[in-house]
Amino acid sequence: MIALGFLIAWVIKAAQTSMTKPASETATQSVPEEEAPLVQLDKELVPLNGTTLPEATDGTLTSVSAQKLIESWLTAKSAAMGPEHSTDTLDQILVDPKLSEWRGAALDAKQSGAYRKYKHAVKVNSVEQSQEGADQARVLAEVSESTEYYEGDQLQNTKSDPELRIQYDLVKVDNQWRIQNWQLVQ
Repeated sequence: MIALGFLIAWVIKAAQTSMTKPASETATQSVPEEEAPLVQLDKELVPLNGTTLPEATDGTLTSVSAQKLIESWLTAKSAAMGPEHSTDTLDQILVDPKLSEWRGAALDAKQSGAYRKYKHAVKVNSVEQSQEGADQARVLAEVSESTEYYEGDQLQNTKSDPELRIQYDLVKVDNQWRIQNWQLVQ
C-alpha cells in the first residue's frame, strides 16, 4: 500500500514537472488564508477530471462519503493551484462563497506565474447532518498538509501543517454534497 502511494506520487510529480512552463514574471500569489495548500492522498487517487462525488441517495452523509468529498476537494485544490491552474472540477465540489474565492486565487496565481504543489492526508472525525434540513451537514476533519511554493520553475518556499482541524460546512446540490465553507478550529 505504501509502495503504491509512492508510485502514484512519483507519477503525479513526473507529470506535473513535464507540464510546467517557465513564467516571464514572478509575483506573490494570493490564496485564501484559512487553508493553505498540499497534495497527495494517502488512501486513494481521486481523478482530477470527472471527479465522482458522494451521492446523497438516502439523504444522509456518512464518514466514508465525507472523506471522499474532502479528498476530492484537496485534489481539485491541487489542480487549481498547480502548474496548470486547472479549475474544471472546483464547481463539482465547491459552492459559493468558497467557489468564487478559489477560482479567483487560481486565476491570480496563473497570472503571476506562481503555483503550488501539495501533499494531503485526511481523517474525518465527525459528521453531523442538520435536523432542520437534510440538505446541510457539518464535518470535522484532521488535515495534514505540506506545500511547496513555486515562482516559475523555481522552488521558493515550503510549509508543513501536520495537524489542521477544519470544520467543513456542506450543502446538498442536485443530490450531491458540496463544500460551502470551512474554518480552522482549535
